[in-house]
Amino acid sequence: MSGSLLIFKEFLPRNQGTGNLADRVWIHPNGQTVVLLDGVSGCPDPVEAAQSCLDYLAQIETTGQTFNPAQLLLALHSHLQKRPGQMVVAACVQYGIGEATCTWAGNPRLYLFAEGQAESMLGEPLNQPVQALGMEGDIVPMTTSFSIPEGAICLLFSDGLSHQALMERQTAIRSAHRNLEWQHIGEESAVDDDWSLVVFPIEQTFSYVKNSWPYNPFVGSQEDYEHEKRGLAQLADALFAEEDFAGFRIVGGTRFVRANSSRLLDGVLVCPWGVVCLELKDHNSHIELPLHGRKEMSVRDGRSYRTESNPVAKVGEALRAFSTYDLGCELEGVFRKIGAVVFTHPDVEVACHAPDGARLNPPLTSAEVLVVTPTTLAAQLRKFVKQFVGKKGRPPLSHAEIEVICNKLAQPPNAEQAEGRSLRTIDRFQFVEQPNEEESTSYYQVYDGTFMHRDKKVWVKKFARAQLARGNQIQVEESRLREVEALRLFREGCIQQFLGREQADDGLFVILEQVEGPRLDHWLKSNPVREDRIGMLREVAGILVLLAEERLVHRSLSPHSVRVRVADGHPVLINFELCQMDVVATLPLSGRRLLDIQYAAKEVFTHGARVTCAADIYSFGKIICLALAGELPFESFETQIMAIKRPGFWQGFCRKCGLTDAQGRDLARMLSMNPEHRPSAQEVLTILEGWQ
Repeated sequence: MSGSLLIFKEFLPRNQGTGNLADRVWIHPNGQTVVLLDGVSGCPDPVEAAQSCLDYLAQIETTGQTFNPAQLLLALHSHLQKRPGQMVVAACVQYGIGEATCTWAGNPRLYLFAEGQAESMLGEPLNQPVQALGMEGDIVPMTTSFSIPEGAICLLFSDGLSHQALMERQTAIRSAHRNLEWQHIGEESAVDDDWSLVVFPIEQTFSYVKNSWPYNPFVGSQEDYEHEKRGLAQLADALFAEEDFAGFRIVGGTRFVRANSSRLLDGVLVCPWGVVCLELKDHNSHIELPLHGRKEMSVRDGRSYRTESNPVAKVGEALRAFSTYDLGCELEGVFRKIGAVVFTHPDVEVACHAPDGARLNPPLTSAEVLVVTPTTLAAQLRKFVKQFVGKKGRPPLSHAEIEVICNKLAQPPNAEQAEGRSLRTIDRFQFVEQPNEEESTSYYQVYDGTFMHRDKKVWVKKFARAQLARGNQIQVEESRLREVEALRLFREGCIQQFLGREQADDGLFVILEQVEGPRLDHWLKSNPVREDRIGMLREVAGILVLLAEERLVHRSLSPHSVRVRVADGHPVLINFELCQMDVVATLPLSGRRLLDIQYAAKEVFTHGARVTCAADIYSFGKIICLALAGELPFESFETQIMAIKRPGFWQGFCRKCGLTDAQGRDLARMLSMNPEHRPSAQEVLTILEGWQ
């Protein structure tokens, strides 16, 4: 799985599983190529033509062959000429960050939405295709290359959606970040029951962190305001271009406490040239900034005029508090007592007033405070520090010292005192601040706790605050609350109970029932009889029926997420933090890395692919194999095709499971690479009721 970013995201009619399937989408497993397929109306069997194209594209995945989009369209054209049906096709590829191509035949639509404007990338949209794959004679694929500005979003769609209707929904398009919002945009713009929509680059809708950066420079939780997150990203962009700033970090959420007050900084830059307290300003106006005393800054925007607190004085106060702060290593005062007021808007005009009355323009330095923009900070900081180290002097901080300082700054307030206490209280729950290593992951930490004044054990799950995510903090944390939203749907004892949640400075805490009992794979090692194994599988299938009724996809179903309760021996499904819900934002990439490739369906690991309840059926099929044969038939979907091609392989494995030929065929359906061929949860339960 080489794709590191979620670039393309597909959306289809929600009832498409029971209707017309002539509009389809295929996303390459590397996540960088998408193909939109649109069956031509009036031609023989467009549904069969669409499925035939998907089967052809699936072969490309298994062979690992590469292609350019034009060659792909010509190959699909030859493929379809031997079959009934014709297709309108568009293939989009994103190269690096912000550069893409689209190769097409027919009348697909591709619009780029940026700064309140929408532009068609494929020319004037046509009502009917001039050419289509599978028609008689030759075709000439068209190709266009285009740049995607930062913050822009592209929509590739079939003629089942009205481009005029989409133009009327530009505000909704610019603000959408949930699957359900994109789904509604498609449904409200539909002029046909059959349509397809691809949104890209979808990762730009939820993060300012760029894949082009050599590493993520942000440490700790960053500011909640959108303009501050955008400004920090601009600063990181500029610093990555400076070779002598390599290894820099920006620490967020740092508060310095003084006797009668505290000061929260927009960030602290820790780099080879020193430690810099940051104050970001995003004014798009004319600024008059006094450099001495506490005289207020004036802001003039057209005819409006107002005054604000002086940011230079504000940073100076922060530096006085910062001067005694323990950084974890020895550092000469001049290199740790530096501040910067950073004006991030490109259209700002700043005039500074020196103590002698002179008017100065940034970049400049007033005492130990730099007044700069993101692109001028590096040079101004370098110039300031070289006063003390000499023109040929080396930067004063090593990479090791940068890491020590960042780790110290990222500690929560009063961390030293907290380490001396054994318990922490969140709402009505107490827990030991020592992670349960068996339950914790890189995405969240789990702590063992108790329900205060009750004899009830709980798990406290902590999600660290998101870094530089787009949207306000409510939107940012919404994705991490998917587990809460999911568990609130159920009151059955077979699904882990949700008990409470709280947002704290150091993260989001979700309190859950502590299910006492072994993981399913550990329970299987106790060698239960076949009757008990099948009985357990029936109960898990019953849980999947409950999820399917709510259109909820667990997505990470595995033996680890099924616990066998000690008290009654019944299974309980846990770990809903990765579940698929249309009402919450897209799962962060840090969460996607936890998906277990041994049990996950192919579409779960295909960035942007449509994921339905059929994904859980695939995972459950793998669990059935483990429960009945004691092993998995193949390591993952990546090795599945080669394994089942071996003569007699599947029949032999089914005999290991103690299944008849008919039962083996049912299990094979559950493990189909095509989600549409898998049985529903209710069908699976009915199938298992006939097994012995």
